[in-house]
Amino acid sequence: MGILILILINIICPFVALIIVLCFLISSRRGVLKTLFTEFKERFVIKKQPINGPCIWFHAASVGEIKSIANIATNLKEKYNLPILVTTLTKAGQHAAQKINSFDCALLAPIDFYFAVKRFLKFYQPKMLIIVEADLWPNMIYASAKVGVKVGIINGRLSERSAKRYKILKPLINLIIPKISFICAQSRGS
Repeated sequence: MGILILILINIICPFVALIIVLCFLISSRRGVLKTLFTEFKERFVIKKQPINGPCIWFHAASVGEIKSIANIATNLKEKYNLPILVTTLTKAGQHAAQKINSFDCALLAPIDFYFAVKRFLKFYQPKMLIIVEADLWPNMIYASAKVGVKVGIINGRLSERSAKRYKILKPLINLIIPKISFICAQSRGS
């Protein structure tokens, strides 16, 4: 059942993206679309930024998460002698990451469409994917684990509200959670 939901997501994904673009065209925020073509090429892994060999891939949603992982990235870079690639959902997060020496490459995250994630994995060859907090993208996790990339979550959290949402998507969650090798979660007091 989980794999069927994942397939359905991949069928629906391009249509949802088109609807979002159309909504921006008629909204007062249409200025956001100025960089759409450049962003589109990066998110669909058409425009690639070279990085030397295999890497450790961090995925963080935005600026706060980027700042929180700088020291961890530096430590892992030294321990494994691999470059650090970081992806983020926002341009602001990407710009923040580009200013931090811990990261060798800062990109916008590939769209969570199986074929885009697969292209990303093939080009960048990460050995490990570390997701910061709770930014779980099913295709990112599934495709990474499928090609042997170790997937982990750091600073993970699960609120009661999120737990209720996950119950609705239980078959999908049951498909991706076993693909995660380690979880470092926040304590109740955090």
